[in-house]
Amino acid sequence: MTQQRQPENQLETEVIGDDLSENTTLDVIISPLGYITELSDTVDSMDGITTEVIDIINEADGTNIELTIIDEPTEQPHIHQVDRFVEIKGIGPKVAELLIQAGIRQFSELAETPVERIRELLSAAGSHYRIYDPATWPEQAKQLADSKPKPLNASTTNSFR
Repeated sequence: MTQQRQPENQLETEVIGDDLSENTTLDVIISPLGYITELSDTVDSMDGITTEVIDIINEADGTNIELTIIDEPTEQPHIHQVDRFVEIKGIGPKVAELLIQAGIRQFSELAETPVERIRELLSAAGSHYRIYDPATWPEQAKQLADSKPKPLNASTTNSFR
């Protein structure tokens, strides 16, 4: 944080952080105790890829959190959508993330995944994942996939004619 002094007849201004580009918004929150929290949000696009960087700096406890979100277009429609696996009994956020990292992103994909393959994924993730029993996960996923509205595409719209 830098501070610039102005001549006495002008107000004192404070410059916070780096120079901001036109793609950046900056929110500064000052607590009643005078602690400063900066929230900057920068969005850039190049070659069809959008990158957003959210930076949170808290002067009170010295924390600095930077979150980077990269949105890359794909030729496969709806690939960016990920089903909420935590809706399945026995799956929590960490197991859901494990499934997504393994390329299982939809209920329909989990429904087609053999239980033994899911056990292999859990085992490879570490011994603390041994407590999970995926025996019913594909069936629960199938039920959720069947109850989920399907996106419209050319083949489904032609069937209505």
